[in-house]
Amino acid sequence: MAATIERILITTCILAIVPCSGNSAAAADVDYLREIKPLLAAHCTRCHGPLKQEGKLRLDTVPFMKRGGKQGAAIVPRRSTESLLIEMISGKGGLQMPPKGSGEKLEANEIARLREWIDQGAKAPLEAAAELVKYWAFQVPSRPTVPTNGSPEWSRNPIDAFVSMSHQRHKLIPRPLASKPVLLRRVYLDLIGLPPSQAELREFLADESPDAYEKVVERLLASPHFGERWARHWLDVWRYSDWYGFMAEVRYSHQHIWRWRDWVVQSLNDDRGYDQMIVNMLAADEQTPFQVKDLPATGFLVRNRNTDSREAWISDTVEHTAKEFLGLTVACARCHDHMSDPIPQTDYYRFRAVFEPHDVAIDTIPGGGGIARVYDARSSTPTYLFVRGNDRQPDKSQVILPGVPASLGGRWVDPQPTELAVLSRIPALRDDVHAATLRIQSEDLARARSELEHARQALVKIEAITKAEGIPAKANPKDPRRGKVVFEDRFTKLDTERWMIGPGEWKAQDGKLTQRTAGGSDAKWIRTNAKHPRDFAAELRFRVIGGVRYRSVGIRFDASETHSQGVFATANQAAPALAFFSEVSGTRQSLESLRRPYALELNNEITMRVEVRDQLVNAYLNGRLIQAYRLGTDRRDGVLELFTTDAHAEFL
Repeated sequence: MAATIERILITTCILAIVPCSGNSAAAADVDYLREIKPLLAAHCTRCHGPLKQEGKLRLDTVPFMKRGGKQGAAIVPRRSTESLLIEMISGKGGLQMPPKGSGEKLEANEIARLREWIDQGAKAPLEAAAELVKYWAFQVPSRPTVPTNGSPEWSRNPIDAFVSMSHQRHKLIPRPLASKPVLLRRVYLDLIGLPPSQAELREFLADESPDAYEKVVERLLASPHFGERWARHWLDVWRYSDWYGFMAEVRYSHQHIWRWRDWVVQSLNDDRGYDQMIVNMLAADEQTPFQVKDLPATGFLVRNRNTDSREAWISDTVEHTAKEFLGLTVACARCHDHMSDPIPQTDYYRFRAVFEPHDVAIDTIPGGGGIARVYDARSSTPTYLFVRGNDRQPDKSQVILPGVPASLGGRWVDPQPTELAVLSRIPALRDDVHAATLRIQSEDLARARSELEHARQALVKIEAITKAEGIPAKANPKDPRRGKVVFEDRFTKLDTERWMIGPGEWKAQDGKLTQRTAGGSDAKWIRTNAKHPRDFAAELRFRVIGGVRYRSVGIRFDASETHSQGVFATANQAAPALAFFSEVSGTRQSLESLRRPYALELNNEITMRVEVRDQLVNAYLNGRLIQAYRLGTDRRDGVLELFTTDAHAEFL
């Protein structure tokens, strides 16, 4: 080891003192593989390599350099002054290579090293041209000749013959045949993922017929468990997952995506060909638009739906369609030509243009429910090449038309519109769908009436509680029991002697206290320095003027570092409400049973009033009692806190 390190250090030292001047008589031979080839790869072969040959010139091998392009040979061995390559990279004649925007100019010492290499005869070891399109992975498979084998045990099928040939080549002795119990367990686990039962094992052991094993295989292939077992594998490859989002809002994928999962299981059990499954998953909406049983197949594309970013949605579709059906990564070509695979950047955007128009719809189906499927919603949407893959810098000088990468054959037939019948385009017009929709809406109406009755009963209970406690059903500012005002702030300025300022952007001016930090689930707060009375009423007016998800504004009382009670209004688009929480020993619990829907809209002024008497809390919005409840925990002395969660807000 020490000797090896010593040789490396000596070699490094020798290389470090090799002069770079082309005029030195002592200059060592330039190493083509170490010095010249990487130099050309970094500066030249993007435009003059295996994927692209500007001017019909390739610079990835020495024979190609000598052959040259439209303007003749790129190099003339031993005559660098007559070599076109040196002229171009030096910028003589007014033409500079690489051109501006296509790469960095070569440094003076790099040009000098190229001159030396050419003057030394352009020496290079024999190298193969990088004919990427002839790489084995891009060739159509050919059926090999099945080898002959004298052993009858290894001649039952072609696979065994190839295995036997490999054994012989490597002089391996195969293991003996598996016993019948082992063989049965293997085939069960392989085909259906479940072990055989004792009865199935006894039946197989008792069957002495020569095709006993084949009968088991046929039975397992016909089992519904076969599709379930193998669908797990394919759905992993195709990235199946249920929809997800925020609360009831679907942001990724879509509802009813489980129908695609079931379609895959059934397709395998129906022995549907893999080629046909691919066609269905990419185009069932046009190939079989009237077949309800096939439309769920396009869930493969629905799965990429992303309401936060259309760009991420389409990019995922391109990337994963290539990975999962072609076994090929094309994502790098979004920004530049592929370095190894024959996928130029323009081919990436041709492939993308295939998917640019599509969107997702929910079709109502007989019996109720729906199918999430794709359709062409934006047929006129153009596709542009993004400069360096930046979607904010589209090159609008050219519209990219849909197509297939040239290395995959490049065969493409321009799509033609598919004329769909009215009942296919608008499933809700079908009699069976109409009947199912009417039934579902009738059930929804009955459920709404039941909920209304429960709400009325709850209102009766609230009125009974408030009557027993002597509390009015509406907040009355003239109520003599209001007592004295112990704390009031009209927010003409931010008084740091009265308030402790927490996280957030708090600013008070002209009767408004604003908080401008939104995003995330961490609360932004401002709290009083003085404690509030045990029994009190707190009232504030505010507007929610922005936010991303939660858009929550509220009051915490009995607040300390570890305990508090909270009342807040949320203008969340999916579920606006008045909500509550309780915090004990630093653990916050959302009181979901107390949550009440309430239509809060951005920029509307809201008056919130919270009245606390011992364990009883009454919460009002805009003068109306929304919720009355008893605290489930002991009270603690504390301060009052105003807070926001993911909201821009104005306190008035």
